[in-house]
Amino acid sequence: MVMDANILVLGRPAWSALRRHPQIVAAISTSGTDKGRATLQAAAELLEVSEIVVGSTWVNRARPGQAVVRTRAWGGHAALIRRE
Repeated sequence: MVMDANILVLGRPAWSALRRHPQIVAAISTSGTDKGRATLQAAAELLEVSEIVVGSTWVNRARPGQAVVRTRAWGGHAALIRRE
């Protein structure tokens, strides 16, 4: 990227893992503990982005006429983007 990213886009599984990561929690915690969970706002400030967007959508991957097979549209991926 030529310019710094200001938006972090994550799937729900990736955000769940990131918000519980001991190093993230310890960096955000005022007491230095590595237990707990980070908030979106605190993680955004730590990672120096203006916003973290979490995709939580489910999709039906079954063929027409078949039983519903729900899977997450967002996997464990992340995207860093620039929005003006």
